[in-house]
Amino acid sequence: MFAEVMSQSKISTIWSLDDDYIQLEVVRSMVKYQMPEVSFKTFDKSKELVDLFRSGVYPDLLFLDIRMPEINGLEVLELIQDLQVPSLVIMLTSSANPADREKCEQYSFVKGYEQKPLHPNVLKQLAEL
Repeated sequence: MFAEVMSQSKISTIWSLDDDYIQLEVVRSMVKYQMPEVSFKTFDKSKELVDLFRSGVYPDLLFLDIRMPEINGLEVLELIQDLQVPSLVIMLTSSANPADREKCEQYSFVKGYEQKPLHPNVLKQLAEL
């Protein structure tokens, strides 16, 4: 998975969408430690991220939670597809539901499905490629 993510383009921007502030901070600190050259932004509400997508602003890579208030992660995936956003996505979720995983994997731009919390090896693999 990670070789495919990195071979498609150099990752210079990463965004993370999660309604859990602690998870956002964990991901932020890990990215800043393991990939300090990467621009990183967090979102705790889907609407702000969706508005940026609609205006043509997007990251190289998005960590995306499924269970979000207002606009959930599956709806964000549908929007990414509809707008043809060129971002790659790694799902970062507490959902262990196989049906959620199957839905996410139907999108070609979803390159991973990771359980929370984010394991340091995920970023280490991204950084080393």
